[in-house]
Amino acid sequence: MTGSFLSTAGRAFTTVAFATVLVFVLLHTFADPATLSIRPSAGPDLIRQRRELFGLDDPYFVQLARYLWGAIRLDFGNSLATGLPASEMVLERLPRTLLLATSAALIAAFIGTSLGVLVAYYKDSAFDRLLTTLTFALAAIAEFWFGLMLLVLFAVELNLLPTGGYGPKELILPTATLALRPTGRIFQISRSGMVEALALPHIQTARSKGLAERDVVLRHALKNASVASVTLIGHEYVRLLVGATVIVEVIFSWPGVGTLVVEALRSHDLPVIEASVFVMAIMVATINAAVDALYTVLDPRIRYQ
Repeated sequence: MTGSFLSTAGRAFTTVAFATVLVFVLLHTFADPATLSIRPSAGPDLIRQRRELFGLDDPYFVQLARYLWGAIRLDFGNSLATGLPASEMVLERLPRTLLLATSAALIAAFIGTSLGVLVAYYKDSAFDRLLTTLTFALAAIAEFWFGLMLLVLFAVELNLLPTGGYGPKELILPTATLALRPTGRIFQISRSGMVEALALPHIQTARSKGLAERDVVLRHALKNASVASVTLIGHEYVRLLVGATVIVEVIFSWPGVGTLVVEALRSHDLPVIEASVFVMAIMVATINAAVDALYTVLDPRIRYQ
């Protein structure tokens, strides 16, 4: 158990450290933060001031050490656009992004898994073929296109929901947009896992002992099939959190970390960019660690060395 915990913690630390160092290398080696953060027409005096502000005249490894020490203390300086602490700006937006990504992931996991289990039980039926074909199509739809279609239909044409903002009604369209593709992918892996699980010898033995079919499917087969589903759900949650939400938040004007990052990129607000990458790396590492821990609950034979 201790070895499993240390292995998981090591992978989480490596993920955060790699993302943190990578953003520093990209911003300080292949570009000049001083010129990125000001207008192209700025004079040499302003550039010199920015170099002093970022400490760019110090040796490279001194800059890196100072940056990492700030990251440990969650201190990335103040935003160049607002003057507020960059980490506080990111943490203020983070719960909204978590709400959006978590809502979409839970809906996708529930619908995808439920339909996958149901269809696997009626394998090779017309219902099975119809849903399998439909979910392949859903998994191929791009979020930005689907989001725009929902926006036009329900917000513009029917005027049933707001076009953007933050609130319960504003959550509906972006959540539906984000949940579409994961639902299709989770359905596919859940169906495949359940088909294989229902054919296992111990499942047949459970049936021969007279156990109720509901118990055979939900208590025995589903537990065997859920390991692969958990892997995909964790992967999809990470993808939603650090990728898809950026596009969807911009489309629906959802005030989360995604829109903050886009605004920071437009204004070359380097402290906010660095703080956003660091915080999201921590979230990714935490989710991956939680998925690893869940593996051992679902299948005690799994141990990480």
